[in-house]
Amino acid sequence: MISENTIKEARFRANLFLPRWSVLKNLEANPIVKSSYFWFALVPVFAKIFEKIGNEIVVVYNFREYLFHLSLPFSWQILFFSSCFFVLGSIAFKLFCPHAITEHSGFKEFNEEGKGYPQINSYYIRSFYNRIKNEFSPSARDAVNSYLSHYHNLKFESDSEIIKYLHQIQDLENLNKAYWFTYNTSNQHRLGYRCLVSLFYFLGFLLFSIVIFQNIKFVLLHSSIC
Repeated sequence: MISENTIKEARFRANLFLPRWSVLKNLEANPIVKSSYFWFALVPVFAKIFEKIGNEIVVVYNFREYLFHLSLPFSWQILFFSSCFFVLGSIAFKLFCPHAITEHSGFKEFNEEGKGYPQINSYYIRSFYNRIKNEFSPSARDAVNSYLSHYHNLKFESDSEIIKYLHQIQDLENLNKAYWFTYNTSNQHRLGYRCLVSLFYFLGFLLFSIVIFQNIKFVLLHSSIC
């Protein structure tokens, strides 16, 4: 049986290589990723039009016939699959990224909105507590108790006691440090979902790079300079 220390070491190593949620947030806001919704919707429309018209069309101009091939270029097909992965990555990001990361980029925004410990406590409830199982996972429980120990001088054994306390409004000092502690903890949370979102974005950018490479190759091959 795999020991708990082995699992923790594996999680630690994975955390070193996987992008944090804040990095994935920047990717989600990337113009290439944002434009993927457009290509995701547009390419199937063209494919449907070409399917109805046929793969070839003949145009007569000045007593000469011109044959046009209307099938989708291979690069468009790759672009479509690239946009699929980007869309899946964005949806997964919105579903699973902790609220401490999605709602603010730093303490300044958080503080300017008049938020405090009640909101920080709610981040732990919304992002770390499994409402279906009514419990914290072992790693989440360690993270929450670490926060409570640092900024509330408390540690609980029972999940129900943790939830009950987090629902209480607290007005303590060190709000700035407590916020960044929560932000950094959330940034590494949900390792499996971070892996999933990272995989979608990686595949999306990989396919998009192939499209760019094909276009550059086409230009070079048909350029008078080469």
